Amino acid sequence: MRNAAKRVFVVCARFVFNVLYRFFCLFSRKDEILFASRQANTPSHDYLALGCEFAKRGYTPVYLNQKLSKKTAFKYAVHVILEIYHLARCRACFLDRYDPVVGFIKFKSTSEELDLPLSDSPFFHNSFPVEPVVVQIWHAFGAFKKFGYQSHDTSEGHSLFELDLYRVHANYSWILCSGEGCRSVYAEAFGYPKSRVALLHRPEYDELRMLRQEEKLSVLPSKNILKSIKPESGDASDRPTVLFAPTLRKEKTARHPFRELYQGDEWRYLNKLALVEWSFHPLEALGVASGGAEELLQRASIVVTDYSSIVYEAFLLGKKVLFYTPDIDQYRLSPGLNTDPMAECPQLVFLNKKELLKYIDALLCGLSVYPEESLSRFAKGAIAEYEGNATERLVDAAIRWIAEKE
Repeated sequence: MRNAAKRVFVVCARFVFNVLYRFFCLFSRKDEILFASRQANTPSHDYLALGCEFAKRGYTPVYLNQKLSKKTAFKYAVHVILEIYHLARCRACFLDRYDPVVGFIKFKSTSEELDLPLSDSPFFHNSFPVEPVVVQIWHAFGAFKKFGYQSHDTSEGHSLFELDLYRVHANYSWILCSGEGCRSVYAEAFGYPKSRVALLHRPEYDELRMLRQEEKLSVLPSKNILKSIKPESGDASDRPTVLFAPTLRKEKTARHPFRELYQGDEWRYLNKLALVEWSFHPLEALGVASGGAEELLQRASIVVTDYSSIVYEAFLLGKKVLFYTPDIDQYRLSPGLNTDPMAECPQLVFLNKKELLKYIDALLCGLSVYPEESLSRFAKGAIAEYEGNATERLVDAAIRWIAEKE
């Protein structure tokens, strides 16, 4: 009964969206580039950097950002109408996550011949918009855990019924991928042929490299900080920062080791040695961070995570990353792992909180040497390296894709 109601809703929504789209298509297209997101109310760094570069090339950037919640239902409805209007007017559209508006609209598209019929192949999409060109830049480097079609029908993923009904990740012309090592993974996760996954970086890649090169970020002291810091002074400015940043747990009944760790008292003695920050996923109810995840990451010396893609950003910034994964056996089943830290860098993986805290203490006191090569081995292949110009390269490719359809 519930599935029947969902189908009725989707059929009605798709009908309304496409009627509006066809009406707006009566107006001529403009040299607009649309940047749409339903995860934030302001444009991201990636969107602003790309928009600035497109403006230099004579295009007009349009930013549509509206975070979806029960309190913003009316605003999001207006956002949807505006998005449909600009989809009918723009040359290209950039997305950073799944967008139901894009998935529901029937665009002018092309298709590729597949080696197997779609029903017998691992692909769920074989139609690719040519007007406008739709580019999924995604919001994460690498592909640590399984997602999208990789994790369907697991407790942490969506059912295949829902993925198909809501046309999740449908209607992309191109999908960006940060490294050849995860290109096949992205093709599988989004349900597209590998030929539609482009090896290009988001603008954030350049920013992270620049921050690391300029050495504006905190680093761990080479000496024992117990000899140089007086905890009773209350001055945290000369202390390193330890950031605990777990991934989102979609299944409410699933174990959440980081919450268990936070609610305990064992970690609090680290405050004598460092500034300890906790950054739970913004979609979770528990929020105890004193700043945004990006801001905290820049300040951090040590990053402790479980399965979050923050590991790749930390790697680019030269941070020391540790994995706290006492539930890894269960996580291998749902949603699953594309890269298993126990296999790639077991020296950095901790299953016991006491061992984790003891190692952090040793790092802070200069009693242990962090194995940089272990983290490099984990991230190898996930992030292609080249000297800057990520924004220009992506814009060049997008303009080429726009021209190819004409």
